[in-house]
Amino acid sequence: MGLQHKTITLYEDRGVPTHIPMLPSRLPNHDSHVIGKWHLGFSRPSFLPTNRGFDSFYGFYSGHITYFGHENWSAKNENRGHDFRFVEGGESDVVLENERGVHTSILYANRIKKVLERRDKERELFIYLAPGNPHIPYEPPSHMELRYKAAGVPWSTRAALITDVDDLVGQAPDMLEDHGILNDTLVVITNDNGALRGYNGPLRGGKWNMGEGGVRTPTILVHPAFRGGGESNLLSHATDLHVLLARFGRCGVGSCDVISDVISDVTLDGTDILPPLLRGDNPDRYLVINIDQINREGAVRDTRYKLHIVWSRNNTELSEHVCDVKHHVSCRLTDLHTDPYEQDNLCFKPPYIEIKMKLLEFLCREIRRSVEPSNIEPDSAVNFLTGNIRSWRPV
Repeated sequence: MGLQHKTITLYEDRGVPTHIPMLPSRLPNHDSHVIGKWHLGFSRPSFLPTNRGFDSFYGFYSGHITYFGHENWSAKNENRGHDFRFVEGGESDVVLENERGVHTSILYANRIKKVLERRDKERELFIYLAPGNPHIPYEPPSHMELRYKAAGVPWSTRAALITDVDDLVGQAPDMLEDHGILNDTLVVITNDNGALRGYNGPLRGGKWNMGEGGVRTPTILVHPAFRGGGESNLLSHATDLHVLLARFGRCGVGSCDVISDVISDVTLDGTDILPPLLRGDNPDRYLVINIDQINREGAVRDTRYKLHIVWSRNNTELSEHVCDVKHHVSCRLTDLHTDPYEQDNLCFKPPYIEIKMKLLEFLCREIRRSVEPSNIEPDSAVNFLTGNIRSWRPV
C-alpha cells in the first residue's frame, strides 16, 4: 500500500486503495463498527469506513486529536480543525460538537455500550476500538495525572494516559459479559508500535525505528479456548490479525475449511496463527519488518534471527544495492533468542554468514515485489473553511 515510509498526512489525497478488501468484507452476517481513530485516508468519500464495509464510525479521521477539544493540532501549534463525528450506514456524517470538553475515553466507552445495547441479536458483531492514547497531545484525565505526580512517577502525563486506556480496554470484557456474549467473543488487545525512542528499555530503539523497541509489541487474546492463561512466543505480525479475525468470525476456534479465499488472497501478507497458538508451537517463518526505499533500509527476520540492512543511497538499481553486500552501509544480525536487546552484532562473524545470506536473499525477493512509498504532496484543493476536518474530493 506504500505506507512503509510515512503515514497518511492530513492534506494528502490518499487512502488505502479501494481494491484492497477490508475485514468486514470477510465477515458474513456481521455488523461491524469502528470506534476511535481511522487514519486510513479521508480525502475522498470512497476512503471512509462506512464505504469500506463498516456499518458505523464514531471517532476521528486524522492521525491524532486533542482528547478534550477533539481538534487536530500541528507540531507548530496550529489548530487545523475539529475532527470528531458519527456516521451510520449510508447517512451523512454528524459532526459531534456537543461532546467537546469530554475526554475521548469516556465517549468511546459510552459508544461501546450503545453498540451492545442496540445490536441485532440475530447477527454477529465486530467492534474495532482504536483509542488514541497515548499519542500526542498528552492530555490524560486530571485525577489520573495528579495520582502519578503525587507518587513521584517519571513521565506522569504519559503514564496517566496509558492507565486511562487500560481502564477503557478493561471495561470492554465487562460490558460483553453483562450482555452474555463474552464467552462467544474473541477479544484481541494489541498495539501498532513501541513507544518513542528512550521509553522502551531495555529493548533497542522505538517508534519510527526497526529496533525491537519499535516493532515488538505485546498482544493479548481473551477467549475460553485460552483459559488458564500462559504466554506464547509465536512469531506473528499485525497482518495476521486480518486472517485470525476472519477465521474466528466464520468458524470460531474450531476447524475451518471456509477461509480458503482469505488464505489464498495475494493482497494479504498475514497467515492463520490460531492453530499454532492452540497447539503451543512456533513454526518456522520469515517476516518482513519493513522495507523503506526512501531511507534505503530494510529489516527481516525468521523465528530466531533478525537482519537489518542500510544500503548505498546513490541512484543505481535499488534491488542491486540491497542484494550486494558491497553496497551495504551498515548491517546488523541479531540472535533474538539469546540477545533480545540487540547488543551483539553477528553480521560479520563467520559462523553466521550462511544465516545472514539466507535472510538477505529473502529481503531481496521481498523488495523486488514491494511497491514504492506512496506519499504525495499536500493537495491544493484542501479547504476546511467550516473548521471541521472532512473529505474534500468528490469521489
